Order: sequence, then structure tokens, then C-alpha cells
Amino acid sequence: MKYNLRLVLAISAAVIVLVAVAYLIYRQNLQKKRLIKRWNSLMKLVRKKSKWSEFAVEADKLIVDTLKFKRFKGHNAGEKIVSAQHVFSNNDDVWFCHKLATQVSSEKIPIEDKEVVLRLIHSCRQSLIDLDILRNDKNAR
Repeated sequence: MKYNLRLVLAISAAVIVLVAVAYLIYRQNLQKKRLIKRWNSLMKLVRKKSKWSEFAVEADKLIVDTLKFKRFKGHNAGEKIVSAQHVFSNNDDVWFCHKLATQVSSEKIPIEDKEVVLRLIHSCRQSLIDLDILRNDKNAR
């Protein structure tokens, strides 16, 4: 009888662990899908010149939220970026995104230069690739 009880407890514990792991994987995939959906929505903003400044601010928020999701340490965006700098292929580009977004939101300076926006898109996209949110292929958005 004791043998059967131990077996039942062991199997129950294994099932609980498997369900917990499956749930964590599901939550992680769901969050990743939400971040990808936000990026795709941001890419629609960039089509209108009047929305370029909004794109800069929202793309920065997306990167910071991704850093939170990936559990990088820091009390603010700058500290999280520093904590994650070993992950990024180009730290200067990440800082470019963050500084531009900060400047746009605090000083209300609109972005009007197409080259700046193209660099911003490339830099933010590459940051999300480096953080394993977006894929690095031509078909991925």
C-alpha cells in the first residue's frame, strides 16, 4: 500500500511540474507574440510622416518592455539597456533609439528627416532581433 501511495505522489508531482512548465512556455510565447504584434502596429505608423515622432517614442517603449520581459535588471530604461548591452550587436544604435525618443517626448521636437527615421527603424528592428523577438530574415516583420 505504501508503495502505491508513493508512486501516486511521484506521478502527481511529475504531472504538476509538467503542467507548470507548459504554462510558463505558453505565457512566454504569448508575450512574445504580443511584442511582435506591437512592432507590426508600429510599422504602420511609420507610413505617415506626421506619425514619425510617435513611432520613435512607442518603439523605445517596446524595446524597454522587451527588456523587462527578458528580465534585464535596472530601475529605468537606461539601466536596462546597460544591463543588456552584451546582447546587442550595436549598442550605439540602441542608444540612438532611446535618446531620440527621449528628446522627442521631452522637447516635443518632431522628426522630419527621412534618413533619421530609416536609421531608427533599422536600429529598433535590429534591437528586437538581438533580443530574440523578431527573426532575422527578409520576410519577417
